[in-house]
Amino acid sequence: MRWLVTRQYDEDRICLAKWGLLVTGKKTIGPPTSHVMETEVDGDISLYDPTTESVTVLNSTASDVWLLCDGSHTAEEITNLLASSYKVSRDSIVDDVARTIEKLTESGLIQQ
Repeated sequence: MRWLVTRQYDEDRICLAKWGLLVTGKKTIGPPTSHVMETEVDGDISLYDPTTESVTVLNSTASDVWLLCDGSHTAEEITNLLASSYKVSRDSIVDDVARTIEKLTESGLIQQ
């Protein structure tokens, strides 16, 4: 049993490292950049960046990731919280969470 837990942990760390989100220490994700405006409609969040005049519409899952990118959670913590909330395994969502964080960061919507 211990091997399975260690193996899963290592696979998650490899996946997060692949997306550039695994760092040593407790690097938190976010917070959102101060100029981004947010609005919610039916559980989906839309983000407006006035510096680029672009709108990003997040589905409900990406919206949940966005809300957790508040500067107080690491990528691993975000993955754990969502897996627990959705009642799914971490390995089933770790790639999607990492990809969403990467896109939010690359778009300049959350601080690095």
